[in-house]
Parts: sequence; C-alpha cells; structure tokens
Amino acid sequence: MDRQTRELLDFNKIKEEVLSYCFSREGAVIIEEQDFFREKEELSASLDKTCEFRMLLDVTEGLPAMDFPAMNFFKKIDKEGSVLEGPEAANLSRYIRSSMALSKYLKHIPENRDDYRALLVPEAELIPDLSPLADEISRNLDDQGNILENHPAIKPIKRVINRLTQDMRDISFKYLQSNKDYWQTDLPTQRDGRTVLPLKAHHRGKVKGIVHEVSAKGATVFIEPYEVVEKNNQLAVEENRLRQEELKILRELTRRIQEELDQCEILVGQIAFLDSIYSRARYSRVHKCSRPHLLERGIKLIEARHPGLGNQVVPINLAVDGETNILIITGPNTGGKTVSLKTAGLFVMMHQFGMEIPAREGSGLALFSGVYADIGDDQSIEESLSTFSGHMRRHSFIMDSADSESLVLLDELGGGTDPQEGAAIAMSILDWFANKGALVITTTHLGVMKNYGYTRKGAQNASVTFDDATLKPTYHIIPGIPGESHALEIASASGLAPEIIGAARDYVRGEKTDVSEMIQELQEGQIRIREQEKALKDSKRELNQLRRNVDLKELRLRQKEAEIRMDDYGELKKYIRNSRKELENLVASIKTGILDKQKTKSVREFVDDLTLKEGAEEEKRQELEMLLEEELSGESASDGAALKPADPDLFQEGIDVLVGPHKRNGTLIRKERGGKWLVAVGQMKMTFKEKDLIPVKGKKKKDTSYKLSVGKRGAYASMELDLRGMRLSEAISALEQHIDRAILSGLTVFHVIHGLGEGVLQKGVHDYLRSCPSVKKFDFAHPEQGGFGKTEVELG
Repeated sequence: MDRQTRELLDFNKIKEEVLSYCFSREGAVIIEEQDFFREKEELSASLDKTCEFRMLLDVTEGLPAMDFPAMNFFKKIDKEGSVLEGPEAANLSRYIRSSMALSKYLKHIPENRDDYRALLVPEAELIPDLSPLADEISRNLDDQGNILENHPAIKPIKRVINRLTQDMRDISFKYLQSNKDYWQTDLPTQRDGRTVLPLKAHHRGKVKGIVHEVSAKGATVFIEPYEVVEKNNQLAVEENRLRQEELKILRELTRRIQEELDQCEILVGQIAFLDSIYSRARYSRVHKCSRPHLLERGIKLIEARHPGLGNQVVPINLAVDGETNILIITGPNTGGKTVSLKTAGLFVMMHQFGMEIPAREGSGLALFSGVYADIGDDQSIEESLSTFSGHMRRHSFIMDSADSESLVLLDELGGGTDPQEGAAIAMSILDWFANKGALVITTTHLGVMKNYGYTRKGAQNASVTFDDATLKPTYHIIPGIPGESHALEIASASGLAPEIIGAARDYVRGEKTDVSEMIQELQEGQIRIREQEKALKDSKRELNQLRRNVDLKELRLRQKEAEIRMDDYGELKKYIRNSRKELENLVASIKTGILDKQKTKSVREFVDDLTLKEGAEEEKRQELEMLLEEELSGESASDGAALKPADPDLFQEGIDVLVGPHKRNGTLIRKERGGKWLVAVGQMKMTFKEKDLIPVKGKKKKDTSYKLSVGKRGAYASMELDLRGMRLSEAISALEQHIDRAILSGLTVFHVIHGLGEGVLQKGVHDYLRSCPSVKKFDFAHPEQGGFGKTEVELG
C-alpha cells in the first residue's frame, strides 16, 4: 500500500481524523506509526476491541473527564543525578489519576447487550495502579507543579521571607516618602534580585548606599541604601535556603518515580494502546460504521458511504465474488465509477487498519497483501510525461509490486490514446493480472472491454445506471450488465448545440444500435428481476410474521387450556374427596345394619350422581376441545354458514360427515339419546345434534385436524436444555419446544447450554429469546455455573 495509493484513496485524511480523536500524545504516535494488518488473527483481535469500545460508547455518556499530558521525561530521569521539574511530576500525577478513571470506565459491563464480550476488561486490568505515587506527588505539589504553600519543610522559610520582604518595603517607602524631590518615582524596583531605589543623579551624594546601575541617559541612579543592604542580604540567604529545600523535595519525588519507572512505562504504553483503540471506535460512532465480515476472497459492500463525500453521498452496493478476478465497470461520466473504485480501495485499507467501515451490516472484505491504485491524470510537465505515458509508468510499478493476494484499482484503463490500441493494451494488462491471480476492478468507456467481460473466464461486467428521463446518473451499480456512456445525452444536457448532437447521432447510428438495444434490454430485465426479488422478500417477511402470529396464538391457547384443565382438576379433586366421604359413610352404614330399601336407594342415587358427574365432565371436556380446535383453525364461528338438515335415513354408523359450523371431517360412531350422534373428529370423540351433521358421499377426505395434548409423557420441561452440537436452526426449534413445555409444566426458570465456540449459536439463541414474548428476561449464568457458555431464562 504505497504512498501514492494512500493519497489517491484519501486514506491519509481518514487517518488524520482518527488522530484528532486521540486523548494522549502516545496514542497518536501509535496511530501514526501503525502499519496495515496482514494476519487474520491480529486483525480480528484488533477489530474485536474496537467494536466493543464503540458499543461501550453507545451505551454510556462518553469517557470520564481525563487529562493525559505528554510523558516525555522518562529518559531524563533514567540518568543518575537528574531531578524532575515540578510541572513534570504534577503531569505524572494527573496521568495516573486519569488512567484509574479510564480503568474503572472500561470495567463497566453494559446491560442488555448480549453481544458484549467484555474484552476490554482484561486490558483495563493491565493498567498498573500507581495511585500511591500520585498521592505522594499531590502531598507535595499543586496541579501546576508548585510546591504547596503549607508544606511543613518550606512553610517556616516562607514566613521569614515574607517578613523580610515587608521590612524592606517599609524601609524603602520611608526613604521615598521623605525628600520626595530626590527620587524619580515613588516605587522601589529590582536589580539583580535586590531591592533598589531610583535616585535622581544630581542628588547622588545625599543618600548613602551601593549604586547598582545608572540609567542610559545618566539621569537616574539605582541605589541600595545601607539600611536596606542587610535586609537584602538576609532575604538572599533565606531564598537560597528555600531553593535548596524545594530541590530536596523534588529530588525525593524523583527518586520515588525512578523506583516505579518500569510500572510508569507500562502504564503509558497501555494507555497509548487503549487510546489507539478508542480513536478508531470514536470514528466508527461518528460515521455510523459497522464491522465487515472477513471473506476468503472478494468484496461485498452494502450501502457503502464514502466518508469524504459528506451527507450528500449516495450509498453504493458493490460485490466481487470469490470466482471473479476482474470486474469491469462501465457507464456514463459522473455516474459513480471512480467513486466506486475509491470506496472499495479505501474500505479495504480502513479494514486492514483495524477500523470498521461506513457500510451496512452484512458487508464483507477479504484480507489483501496490498492495494494499488491508478486513478486520475498522471500527466507531468516537469518530467515530459503525457497522460497516457503517466498511466503506463504507474501500471508498470503496480505490475512489479502486486501479487496474487493484491487488490488493483485502475481508472479509465486504456484511455488517453488510440481506442483500438488502448483497448488491446488494456486487455493485455488484465490478462496479466488474471494470470497473476490478483483482484482487479477497472473502469472504462471502451466498447471492446464490455465484450472482454463476457468472454474472459473470471471477468465480469458491471454498470452504473442512468436515468433517461432526467438525463442524470443514479449512482447505482448493476452487476453482470455493461453500461453505456450516454455521452450524447450528457452533452445535450450540458448545452451542446442540437445540430452537433444530431450529426453525432448520425455518425454512431447503425453500428451501435443493436448493441445499445441489447444493453437496454438487459438493464430493464435486471430491474424487473430486482423488483421481483424485492416482492419475494416482502412476501416472505409477511409469511414469517403470519407464522409467528399463529405460533403465538397456539401458545396462548395451550396456556389457556392448561389453566382450564388445572381449574377443572381442582374442582374434580374436591368432588372426589367429598364423594369418598359419602361412599365411606354408605359402606359403614351397610356393614353395621341390614341392607334395606332405603340404603339400596341411597347407593343407587350415589352411583347415578357419579354417572351424571362423569357425563357432565366429559361434555365439558368435549366442548373445550372443540372450542380450542375452532380457535386453532383461525376461523370465526360467525363466518360459518348454516348447515342444511339432511335426510335422517342417510345417517349410519361408520359414514363420514361434516360437523359443526366449520364443517370439520368426522366419522359417526353411534347414535345417542335425544337425537344426538357420537362423532370421531380426528382423535377426539364429541357429541353433536343430528341437524349439525352433513353426510359426505364418496371417498373420505384426509383429516386435517390438530390435536392438543397436555400432560403426556415428554411434555414436561427440564431445568436445563443442552444445545451443543446442534445447528442453529435445530437449536432454535428445540428451544421453542422447550419454552412450550416449560409454560405447560409451570416452569418459570431454566438454563440453556450453548457453549462458547465462535458465538454463532450463542448469538442466535439470544436473538430468539429477545424476540420471544413469553420470555421475561435472560442473562448469562454466573461464572461458577457456566458463565458465557450458559444462559439463564426467566419466563413471564
């Protein structure tokens, strides 16, 4: 990825923006010096951390308040006898405190983000805790690096200095206030660190003292009166004593920092590394980026937005599959061909720099050994190079540098010279790259190149679309179809005289008509296919939603059935308990006396009551099952038409009939009292009035009824569901059945084992649980219970 390619693809501008997001000078140095990733493992590890930092920024209010001054004094204090300046030590203290704030921030685990793997927590743990050193610095220095005024070692010295300074001020003002005519001003001044008075030269002999300086014109003599000399001497002694004490404090702080120098260097290195990750994550957040999948070969960009085009950019879709070596993009000028080239190359470089790309999720990029581009005009007056010569020199460099894993981007290949010879050179160059195995994306206006895209194995055409109504490009790329340049239309829209346009049409009419019509038909066919695909996707989405609604309705009905059965079970249990007592009383009565008519009558009444109760419960059960069957059919009873009464002679045991308002298939079993029949509907037996039955003549229809079963063997859910070893579709199906069983069994909490692996099964399970209305909440299990390999599910 040579310097010219980085400039052509605007990568340096992207890098400058990333640098602007760094919060430390050391982090910026890492970004400046970092090379592109060429190993999958290293790239994936870097992107993992960048994505997690971006997710953390999404769910928080941003980084805490931090200050990371440049730490450029470590080599200085490594030398024996060196002493840090106060501001340097204070900077280290702020750096340490900021690092602790960053460490705490990175250890925060976002809620409701199942895809967050806490990869930044181990990195935060690598930040050394040097808080004791920062505390010691703060006990001696303020934030600007000055020794604290109340420091016990210098406080008494400063008290003496303040007193001497005040004494000198009083003496000086005493001189200045008396004999005011002697002095140039009424304020003392300083010379060589000593207090002096500005005496007029012609009064020089009237004040005794030491002359320090005479003004340039000789009008003023700066004199130190003898009375002030002693005070100045005492002040100089105390100030020297203060400097020595301050030096002693700084020397001790330097010694403490030298003891922790290794840890300080580790601290700065780790903060710089995290800063380099943060700056890329910040870029992702600003530009709404996503992580592309790592492909074995090829490029797949979905709604890719070139970051240099601002908010007016039209997203593009560009795909080069693993079987394609050469993609030839044709179409009108300003249609987006060159932007597509730049976007593909730039996104590859961003990806291999450890960055996410401004494209929709689902995009993918392969790992390339290098990216080489020839875009724009390489004409050079200084080197006597024409446009064509400049391109040829650039092509030679790329051919010398590229290998089978390279991405080559060539704009207007074969242009700038005779079209026939240029096309021959262009095809020869593409042949060379194809034999080399490199992936080439090129743009051209040469018609011969479109035929090359159809006939050459591994080559593919693509075109940028053009709106014939508005005479403007749409910037959409259609794969598999070459495009027309639409030069005449664009020239006409740009104001070229109509007679010139007409003459030009006469020149090209005939030899290009058939090809143009063929291209137009292909484009229209491609548009129809895309519209059909969109309609198919919409239908599939509606079908999935309908299926989901049916599943939810079925689940609610199962819950309702279970609740009703549990209520009926409670009533039945109560009835059996009372009946048992009554039966025990009857048995005791029979045993203790003679069996008379009254006792016999009581026994018969008891048996009759049981029989009636059994019949009532059976009828209730049949009504419930019929109700549930009708609900599951998805039809409304009000929509059913009234059944015509049939000839009673047609009803015989074993014949097929249509039953109920929904005309369900059934078979007559036997006739009951009161003009009713016992009918088998599927696996259920229900009683219907004869007027609600219609005999079916001919062959029986296939039974399409659905039978709900509750409480059978295997319908109860266990506390743990193991999905390891299953494909995702199998796992989701097993999870759906387990939730159904859990609801019917009254189980509200269970565990799902999905393992760690590559995270596909884990993500799929969490996506389903997040969309399931029966799930109240879910989260990873505690570390001692399986951690990220197991999920605890609570139903609500």
